[in-house]
Amino acid sequence: MLSRIATLKQLYAFHTVARLGSISQAAQVLHLTQSAISIQIGSIEETLGTPLVMRTGRGVRLTEAGVMLQDYAERVIALWNEMGENMDTYAGAFLGTLRVGAVATTEYWLPSLLVAYANENPKAKVKLHVGNRDEIVRSLESQEIDVAVMGDPPDSLKPTSTRFAKNLMGFLAAPGHPLIAESKLTMARLAKEPMLVRERGSGSRATLWVTRLTVLSRRRRDLQRI
Repeated sequence: MLSRIATLKQLYAFHTVARLGSISQAAQVLHLTQSAISIQIGSIEETLGTPLVMRTGRGVRLTEAGVMLQDYAERVIALWNEMGENMDTYAGAFLGTLRVGAVATTEYWLPSLLVAYANENPKAKVKLHVGNRDEIVRSLESQEIDVAVMGDPPDSLKPTSTRFAKNLMGFLAAPGHPLIAESKLTMARLAKEPMLVRERGSGSRATLWVTRLTVLSRRRRDLQRI
């Protein structure tokens, strides 16, 4: 029944109205007149034999059939766009959205790399999500991102990974802190000091914690040998 719709344009018009809840706003987005939008939706309703939208004082509201059609419309349009993007890659064009997840410590140098990528691929979009390590791993696992930029890759997912940069870590102390006067600091010495660290789930916190445990373990072994 729905296959008798002449073009995808009618389905896209309905999808836009359903998404915005307004025929006038949909007309502005699609650069069409309100009457043209109404005609396209009316054509779909005539084909299906049931109303899809109900006009209210503030715009339009979907009927039960309209809600169902909107769900299908979203999937059809997404699949249509995906098909177009994949076909364009055969012509050497990079389209679509690159979803990048990055840990917070990369936010000082990663943007310049993403800008360079965007300049080389002007038709591509870049979406950046910054979070701690646990958040980025969860996003990678649920396929909410395409690329993750972090320290060590998660063993649980076994992703394809490449090391391409160094992310140096350092310690900061107040000018009057006793450690400032010491010329040579060791991890064993630093392990004795209370530290202000990031939240649980942070990669830098985990690295510091592992380092501290390693130092304490070595100290314990040295004491046992005495």
